[in-house]
Amino acid sequence: MILSLLVGISIIAALFWFVDMTEVWVIMRRVSPSWLVASFIASGVAYIIIGLKWKIIVMPIRPVSLRTLTSLSVLSNFGTTLIGMRVEELLRPLLLRAKEQVPFATGLSSIFIDRLLDLLVILGLASVALVLFPENLASSGLIISALEVVAIVSFTALLLLFLAAWREKQVLTIVNGVVSWVPLVGVRLRGQVKYLVEGAKTMGSNPRLALAALLTLALWSIRLINYYFYFGAVGVTVPFQVVILGGAIHTLSTALPATPARLGTHEIFWTVAFVALGLDSNQALSAALLHHIFGLVFLTVFALASATLLNLSLKEVLSPSKASQPNEQSILPERT
Repeated sequence: MILSLLVGISIIAALFWFVDMTEVWVIMRRVSPSWLVASFIASGVAYIIIGLKWKIIVMPIRPVSLRTLTSLSVLSNFGTTLIGMRVEELLRPLLLRAKEQVPFATGLSSIFIDRLLDLLVILGLASVALVLFPENLASSGLIISALEVVAIVSFTALLLLFLAAWREKQVLTIVNGVVSWVPLVGVRLRGQVKYLVEGAKTMGSNPRLALAALLTLALWSIRLINYYFYFGAVGVTVPFQVVILGGAIHTLSTALPATPARLGTHEIFWTVAFVALGLDSNQALSAALLHHIFGLVFLTVFALASATLLNLSLKEVLSPSKASQPNEQSILPERT
């Protein structure tokens, strides 16, 4: 972690070297508090939508309160930010198991569907923004390449979901044949794969999944508008299609390895994305720094409130696997 932190500090130092820090400081001094208040409200609403979407996805498995799922989403995001590794997709099902006795692999299935909806909506919004873009910006190789990778990953995941729903036995046979070769843990992995496929099948056939998709659209509309708020806070007017496309690319970058608290990596990916779309580097970095600082403040406030609601300590959030674990028997609805 120390090495990762040093990398982040080095990235920040390099950014400060290549931009005019005097200009960046001038831009940040004219911050408008009203935009930050709007961002705080938008962030809170976004977390509630995340919880509601997750509730709809896991409803066929087990009813879980909106308060619990929203709080777990906040805490897993907070834990991921602290650690600096992409562990949110693991923390959420681990915390769900600790609080609601949902098997880990089943919870992981819900995160798989949740993330698939996110990717498809982000890809859709970015594609619309590309259509609205001037040709000289839409031809950016960086932007096009990133979206192509996301499209391939998204549709591959969608195909796997359909296979799990309609060809469960065949999928289990193939996957179990592969994992059975894994030394020592092959047998245990086979059981986990069964829960994973069963969960994907049950949740994938959820009639309310269309509502979850609409909530995903609302969620990312709010989150991308939040980018607009931070540019507005530093007095920079950015075309909304630039906000959508730059915000989408920056969001996708969070899937990559990061430093603790995303120090440096947040700023570099944000700045590169928006500079590639024609923005001034000083303005882009100013908005990135503001977004990072106040984003961490807001997240910390939400995390403290969530931990209080669920009566969890920071240690329990970061080490949910050490909590008492129930016997992982399938709790999926029995088939008739």
